Amino acid sequence: MKHKLIILPIPLPRWLELIETLTLAERSAFTYLVAVYCRDGFLPNDDKVLAQIARVSLRGWLKMRPRLALKFPCEGWRWPEIDATIVRREKISGKRSDAGAKGNFIRLHGMHNKRRA
Repeated sequence: MKHKLIILPIPLPRWLELIETLTLAERSAFTYLVAVYCRDGFLPNDDKVLAQIARVSLRGWLKMRPRLALKFPCEGWRWPEIDATIVRREKISGKRSDAGAKGNFIRLHGMHNKRRA
């Protein structure tokens, strides 16, 4: 599977603000959750899977879940800002792919025409 993003599109000052009230364990879990969200473009709404992603026990996850859920701007573990970055990244990638295909087509047909001449 191709990764949606390979960067964390949250400015450092904002990131520090997001994690400042979290415990060390919550910071670690939150970091893993955001990283997987950036990579895959979504988080499942399944506590067992979220606990695995956060690398904590299910019991530990259920304790920290309410505080971490507050850090995600939208219900259902959604983050519109990251979603928008993914959409922009996919548009850029698509444009580059189209330009490359067009360039290859022109190059190959140009070479083909030269051979006939």
